[in-house]
Amino acid sequence: MLKGKTIVFDFFGVICSEISPSWFKKFLPERPDLKDKYCRQADLGEISEVDFFGILGALTKIGPEEVRSSWLSGATVNDQVVKKIKELKDKYNIILASNSPSPLIMEVLKNNNLEQLFDKIIISAEIGLAKPDRNFFDYALKVLGQPGSDVFFFDDNKDNVESAREAGIKATLFSGPEDIKI
Repeated sequence: MLKGKTIVFDFFGVICSEISPSWFKKFLPERPDLKDKYCRQADLGEISEVDFFGILGALTKIGPEEVRSSWLSGATVNDQVVKKIKELKDKYNIILASNSPSPLIMEVLKNNNLEQLFDKIIISAEIGLAKPDRNFFDYALKVLGQPGSDVFFFDDNKDNVESAREAGIKATLFSGPEDIKI
């Protein structure tokens, strides 16, 4: 159980660039439907990361390792957001809550020395729930041991923000570092 106020950050689109939209646009532009299908399955842990990149490799005729490497190279951390998190860390619990296959996000965190920023990390594929499912936010509050009134959430997806608000969380739609206000 955490003490005091908590700030929860989405990862892709807030702390780090989004990867999947640009990757699918570049490699599978004629099949935008596949992004939602396969990313959702990977985010929920219904398919492993290995299977996810294997499927994308088969669809693009690129090796799965090369596909994964292209995803990792597409991950650009927003240094302004990281600086803001470091400033807030002394006063607040800092949580990461992301839709992602676990190995991928953990590697991006490690490669950028970000793991130590977070008091807890909640990854959708590990819990079988993904935003914007309201159950994701209910689960997060249970894990945090806090009421939504003590939690601030920043996400770049409007549906995720609305769902968090339904769970009683103070949620803000993120468009840039200037939106991180407590």
